[in-house]
Amino acid sequence: AGGELSEAEPVFRRVVEGYAELLGEGNPDTLTAMHNLATLLQELGREEEAESMYRKALAGREATLGPEHTSTLISANNLAVVLKARSCQAEAE
Repeated sequence: AGGELSEAEPVFRRVVEGYAELLGEGNPDTLTAMHNLATLLQELGREEEAESMYRKALAGREATLGPEHTSTLISANNLAVVLKARSCQAEAE
């Protein structure tokens, strides 16, 4: 499964870049693609990169969709999970 996951990364990155070019970085579809890439990075054990991408998706979702939107809250939750995994519990709480 690890090999298949790593093969998915360039595809996820292509989607993020393509959506950003076509739709803009603040577009909900672009932000969903960023969130999905962050999830993949987390599954690959690359928490630092996942954290960075979740933060970017979260900031975009807060600005575009609002802080109480379900997609925004999902990004916030996943960021908290990564922070907890990285032993940054003070920030995750």
